[in-house]
Amino acid sequence: MLKITEYKTLIFDFDGVLINSNKIKSNCFRDVSKKYGKDFADKLVLYHQQNGGISRHIKFKYFFDEILKISNYDLKYQDILKQYSNCVVNKIIKAEKFEQYNSILNLLNHKNLHIVSGSDQDELIEITKLIDIRKYFNNNIYGSPKNKDKIFKENIINKKILFPALYFGDSKYDYISSSNNNIDFIFISSWTELSNWEDFCRINKIPNFNSLKEFISSINR
Repeated sequence: MLKITEYKTLIFDFDGVLINSNKIKSNCFRDVSKKYGKDFADKLVLYHQQNGGISRHIKFKYFFDEILKISNYDLKYQDILKQYSNCVVNKIIKAEKFEQYNSILNLLNHKNLHIVSGSDQDELIEITKLIDIRKYFNNNIYGSPKNKDKIFKENIINKKILFPALYFGDSKYDYISSSNNNIDFIFISSWTELSNWEDFCRINKIPNFNSLKEFISSINR
């Protein structure tokens, strides 16, 4: 890896990196699906946790297609998406958050910071506004329905992502999508729901830190 000052773009996942929201989202997946039965709700939560960083749209389609095995569920699908969004927004603004943005900004003179998340993009923009961090990202806040790989590719083409670039994430998909686009990767572990993250990082030789705060402290030593 390069020195942090050599990177021209820093990119952050949102859930599990900038905010302690992974458990909140797991609980919201459970809450909105439990009316279909506890066993089915548990299977959805497990699928969600095993596929961190992937859009809720894909997860709920999987729920209806593969777990419930029903068809003609468009109305149910739209309803559960709305319930889930309401659950997340109401709870997430109270979650523990990363706060040392000025320390990160001081590491890069051009301040080219992005958020690339599996969260719904409109919802993500609203949440970043509510918790007063939107100002740090110069409108470079991206989420679903586009997946991370597509977001990276588009922003590389339009030169919003300048190389070398570094992505901070907390899931396998974060690592895969960044690697596919030649973006360096650091795993942030304290809020992840990836149960075997230590083995995953060791096998793939991924640098990891407990938190962004720990990462910043390591630079300032």
